[in-house]
Amino acid sequence: MHSRSLEADLPELQKHQLGDNDRTVVLWDIKDLQQKDRRSLRVNVEFDHPIMVKWSPDSKAFIISKYSENTIEVYKIEKKKDSWIGHPSKAFTFPKVHAEDIIALDIACNGKYIMTCSNKTDLIIWDLKGQELAKIDTYLMTTFCAKVSPCGKFIVASGFAPDVKVWEVIFSKGGDFQEVKRVFELSGHTSGVYDVAFDADTSHIATISKDGTWKLFDTKIVSKFLTSIRISS
Repeated sequence: MHSRSLEADLPELQKHQLGDNDRTVVLWDIKDLQQKDRRSLRVNVEFDHPIMVKWSPDSKAFIISKYSENTIEVYKIEKKKDSWIGHPSKAFTFPKVHAEDIIALDIACNGKYIMTCSNKTDLIIWDLKGQELAKIDTYLMTTFCAKVSPCGKFIVASGFAPDVKVWEVIFSKGGDFQEVKRVFELSGHTSGVYDVAFDADTSHIATISKDGTWKLFDTKIVSKFLTSIRISS
């Protein structure tokens, strides 16, 4: 039994994953949740505990953010012949680059990159092997939230400043990383923004702020026309 669950993730509604401060990650198969004797698989995290977990888009691996070491670790999974989950094996650990606590961890749906962000202003884009592709200053003084859009093209960050920052992660047609470009800001709040959320097709973003309001932004913009603009609610 978990002592306290910190985050969960659902990949393609096939497996469920839960991180905890008892130094474990527990995996379930969604198909078994209705069964009385549902199976689970407990993964021990050595000398630390996971505070965030995310599945890879193909569900063949998951990544965790470790609390004490303040680093990212990747675990690979192999299916058994009966389609049940094979025991995960630790693949590798990302270099430690964030000096302050990691508050955001996400992976693009296209599997091209991973995003991490600290509670200060450093947001980092990684490839899937743990190589740093880009480092961004959020210019938020303190960052509360950072996420990858459902389409995998954009990154959004909010924090102490009242404006929400949005970047596009650009790859070549051949799949090579090119740059991270700031494309627009969401303005209208008068105080810091605690959290943001995309809708399923990335056409709208909702925000909640310390000023006591929430806002819904229409962000339907054709990528080829993207420029540095401000979008007000």
